[in-house]
Amino acid sequence: MNYFVSQEYHEPYFETLTSLLDICKQTPNSFIAQCLPLTSGVASAFINSLGGNDRWVEYVMGNLSDKSPFAFSEYEFIGNYIMKEKLLDVNFIYAPWVREGREYYYKFGSLELATKHLSNKYCFSAFEKIGQNRTRYYLGYFFRRLKSLLFFNRA
Repeated sequence: MNYFVSQEYHEPYFETLTSLLDICKQTPNSFIAQCLPLTSGVASAFINSLGGNDRWVEYVMGNLSDKSPFAFSEYEFIGNYIMKEKLLDVNFIYAPWVREGREYYYKFGSLELATKHLSNKYCFSAFEKIGQNRTRYYLGYFFRRLKSLLFFNRA
């Protein structure tokens, strides 16, 4: 599986990873690259490591540290879990990408012009907006969305 990487590092992510899964950082790279492909088998194994499909969201949300409003990264969590459990053959991609795609949108005034500019310099761009006071909202949304995608046809 191919994974874009970054050099991002935020200690509370790894404190949470260690406290919830007893896993330390597995690679000098960061999995925070705004995309993280995985198989349904890996997703199921990850969810089972957190208490299974009925309790895993509550387990994570209930055990986040209040020391930092940004104490969880799904990218670091899943990526380090994959590496620790050796669930996939991982190939790291060291290619340029940009997180602040929306800033280019504002700069150029249209998505078409921003996309043209970005595609000349980067492999991909994320268009994100997240503030400290909305972290738990987005985290909850991520878990609900992932759960619905993985278990949509189960009773």
